[in-house]
Amino acid sequence: MPNGVDVDVLGECVADTIRYSAQHEVTYPGGSAANVAVGLARLGRRVDFATCLGDDEHGQLMRAHLAREHVYVTNVAAEGTPTPSAVAVLDESGAAAYEFSVTWAEGPNLPAPRGSHLHLGSFPVFLSSAPAELDALLQSVRDHSSLSLDPNVRPELMGDPHRSRERLESVLGFVDVVKASDEDIAWLYDGADAESVARGWLEAGPGLAVVTMGANGCFAVSQHGTCRVPPVRVDVVDTVGAGDTLMAALIDGLMDARTLGPRSSHRLAGLDADELRKVLARAGRAAAINVSRAGANPPSKEELDG
Repeated sequence: MPNGVDVDVLGECVADTIRYSAQHEVTYPGGSAANVAVGLARLGRRVDFATCLGDDEHGQLMRAHLAREHVYVTNVAAEGTPTPSAVAVLDESGAAAYEFSVTWAEGPNLPAPRGSHLHLGSFPVFLSSAPAELDALLQSVRDHSSLSLDPNVRPELMGDPHRSRERLESVLGFVDVVKASDEDIAWLYDGADAESVARGWLEAGPGLAVVTMGANGCFAVSQHGTCRVPPVRVDVVDTVGAGDTLMAALIDGLMDARTLGPRSSHRLAGLDADELRKVLARAGRAAAINVSRAGANPPSKEELDG
């Protein structure tokens, strides 16, 4: 166990098989929450990652990967639960479409976060067999930890947009920072304007909502208005892990700006437009580095800031 924790992450590991062509596929360790945990560790943060891992080949792959990245792992899986896996099929632009094999089943007790910030992946929110236990955990950490969330929509797993939207909005009251893609919002809100949805989220509780738009960059809405950041142009190998890398760099940048941690809502409200733009631009650079190489492969602090 690490000496002190900066960030706790609760969420999914997924063994991602990337099918580049009918003749070429490679299995990478992945999963949105795992990618965020690794991204934060590469940026120098001490990370405690609670996830569901099976006693199987994919679980061994994930454990070895997270150990190499100096991410401490707490396995919360119920006995006999397999490690989630997915096959990602790439189109000509490098964008991935996923086919999942997923069981998310926690054991009876979720660990109490030990750091000053908790990042929440999508599987515990939308696929949990014990949502009331998760909500109780989130309520219990409000006084000593800020919270971020990436809904990371997976229609194949989540099924009903209306039910998923209700679940998301029930959790937003605990959340300080929410990040979603424009595609996530379109699925959850039946094609509604992404900026309007993000602004509505602020009324539910978060102090900051960030929306990524792929090749069109990203924007954030806060009490001070809307901040837009253009994309960083790179040669794209694939887009796997781009949003997760941006999420990790966003958390890291907001921590550097001293806007996360206990009772962070007031500090997020005080984040001025120039500082927010710097944080967003840096997060966008991190995502650009990731998409310039295969699989989820976020940059180190030296690559990003050097």
